[in-house]
Amino acid sequence: ISSPIVPKDEQINDINNPFEYGFSINVPIQSIDVAASYFSGYDRIVSFFGANVWTGQWSNPHAIKQDIVLSYRHTKMFGLGFSSSSNNVFIKGDLGYFITDDKTINTGDSTLYRYWESGIEQIIQDCEEYNVSSSWDTDFEEIVCAIDPKFNNSEVIDNSAKYFQFTLEMEYSPTYDFNIIGQITGSHVLEIGAADSIKTSEGTIIFDPNEYFIPGMGSSNTFISSNALSISARKLLPNIGLE
Repeated sequence: ISSPIVPKDEQINDINNPFEYGFSINVPIQSIDVAASYFSGYDRIVSFFGANVWTGQWSNPHAIKQDIVLSYRHTKMFGLGFSSSSNNVFIKGDLGYFITDDKTINTGDSTLYRYWESGIEQIIQDCEEYNVSSSWDTDFEEIVCAIDPKFNNSEVIDNSAKYFQFTLEMEYSPTYDFNIIGQITGSHVLEIGAADSIKTSEGTIIFDPNEYFIPGMGSSNTFISSNALSISARKLLPNIGLE
């Protein structure tokens, strides 16, 4: 059971109350601008919330089919930032502290349940094929495939976490048509939900939130790496219209 690389629309649970709010305060202190901010809302990317386990209760009770459930975590963000300039050098930095949870879906067994149309249709189709392949057996009793799909249980992953991110950027612009920008970004998890497991006929499947966790807010660099360094240069050539 894993989170898909490209999610399907049917896998994503909608947010019941998509209300978001935030505020920011900016205070200049001599040559430095200091900002404080707060935001309460939902992640910009989906997270793995768990899976609903289905089987064909008579046709194939040992083969599980998983309805992967994705949704958007609720996140609170507390931020601090500063910016300053001196001659041709500009420096700015940001620090964000994030508290995220999966309260969009209540925790507890079977709370992820939903009518899984495509999976139920697949179980019925497999059941019908099983009836055909077993029809040679005179003792075989045909299964009523319409009632063969069975919801067994839900496995909910604990998505709660606390983490922080930081960005430090410096820009050097000796002339109006040339600048160099260097940026350091980082993201570190402080706390994360407890791991859980589910036993199947094929063995035990471990649900470790640390393996599935991706920051849903903040710097886009932290989606793929916990630490990043980038350096870029820009040169404007106005005579030929090239940048």
